[in-house]
Amino acid sequence: MQIATVMMEFEKQFDSVDSATELYEDISKSATATATPQDAVDNLLAQAADKAGVELTEDLQAATPAKTKVNIEQEEDGLTERLRALRN
Repeated sequence: MQIATVMMEFEKQFDSVDSATELYEDISKSATATATPQDAVDNLLAQAADKAGVELTEDLQAATPAKTKVNIEQEEDGLTERLRALRN
């Protein structure tokens, strides 16, 4: 009888964890940073900077943009060379 009670309690807790995991996944899917347009992010930063009395526009324009594209062929060549060196 005790084993059956423990197993039933385990199933209840497992179902609870499963439900919580499902909820977390749903929330994560709907609240991603990639879903927010860059203009909206920049406007929000500018509003926060205005409240703090900071000139953010100049800093954003002077910032170097992130490297978005990688030369895949060069990267693959480098990896191929490293693999060849490891094999020898």
